[in-house]
Amino acid sequence: MEPKNDLLRGLRGILRLYDRDCQPVCEQYGLTRCELDVLGFLANHPGLDTARDITELRLVPKANVSQAVESLIRKELLVRAQDTADRRLIHLTPTSEADGAICALRRVQQRFADELTAGFTPEECERFMSLTKRIANNAQAQLERR
Repeated sequence: MEPKNDLLRGLRGILRLYDRDCQPVCEQYGLTRCELDVLGFLANHPGLDTARDITELRLVPKANVSQAVESLIRKELLVRAQDTADRRLIHLTPTSEADGAICALRRVQQRFADELTAGFTPEECERFMSLTKRIANNAQAQLERR
């Protein structure tokens, strides 16, 4: 098989594994996968707290983020506040009721990373993360060009 096909197959497998790992958290807390991703993004990226930040950095369609945000607000897992300097900006903050789901997601993410790098030396992990970041940056650059 060609290396390009191996890369795509590998990426799909990694995403499928992550989806499978997140599913019990979604079920336990009554969340959709997008809702869990929104909570996780906000918890893991302090200062990046608008729907636009989520859309741009997670590459999730705006409609999906908006729907997830509204649902999380109804579930009292998220609050929104208008920016005092720029009234057009709406900041999103997980509530304390979201702490359980966020902690569970962080455990999933840590276990997932540990499983993917099992048997790697610390140097190999560092190199892997560096190369992964470069691949992601290349992909982002191509998205912006097209």
